[in-house]
Amino acid sequence: MKAYAIRDRTIDRNRDLAWLLYYEKTPEFHIEISSLTDEWEAPLILSSYVKRGLYSVGTQDSLLWVRQRIVPPDRQNLGMILKENGLAEYDEYRLLAIADGRCAQDECYIAALQQGRYPEELQARLRTKVREIFRTQDSVWVLFRDGLVRKIPDRELLECARSERLRACQERLGTLRVCGGGHALNVDDAGEVPAEQLRMAGREASMGADVFRAYMRQNLLSTAEAADILCCSRQNIQDLVRRGRLVPVMELGNTFLFTRGDIEELSS
Repeated sequence: MKAYAIRDRTIDRNRDLAWLLYYEKTPEFHIEISSLTDEWEAPLILSSYVKRGLYSVGTQDSLLWVRQRIVPPDRQNLGMILKENGLAEYDEYRLLAIADGRCAQDECYIAALQQGRYPEELQARLRTKVREIFRTQDSVWVLFRDGLVRKIPDRELLECARSERLRACQERLGTLRVCGGGHALNVDDAGEVPAEQLRMAGREASMGADVFRAYMRQNLLSTAEAADILCCSRQNIQDLVRRGRLVPVMELGNTFLFTRGDIEELSS
């Protein structure tokens, strides 16, 4: 994950109005707005969220904010611009980083944050995001990074997605995907449910034996599967374990078993 503070030159160069997070593997952008930012200080697009009392920006709106600050892909002289900036292809993240997120619409810019030294409010937000999900019959179980577990019926999750297309075409859920960093749950690529909403949906639950077995079937990964997700060799996985960067839940002969959440968190 790459993290940046969003600041405004006309307000205070040392004050974070929001934080932009980029997840390379997905790839996805996500914006978290500081609780101290009011709607008049917030940049365009973000101000509408603050006005509604929302401080986590959806994936699509986060991407829209980024696209407003970089050269569009249909620019007539795009090839020359990319070449001048040392880019072989159009890359939204690199274009944003090269220009420090500056544009002619406002005085905002982005400043890189050092990993492990994120602002306390941002760290606290990240701890409330989704870690893993799994299914049992007609419900989705959502496990959060701070240990909270919610059991959400399929029908309620579909309602949370607020997607007319999804409701009209789907009687039951199909593909569920945790968005980069666990900021939301993507439902059939037709709608997203923010982590904040998921924390209030369904009911808080504990896992009995049958539920735990379902979790194990869907979320335990072998060394080979972990290597595929991390795009590395089995030897690299063993080295991560040796250095304590990755902790297996079980060791079976020459292979380790890991939770999907641990592997995907390492890959973000």
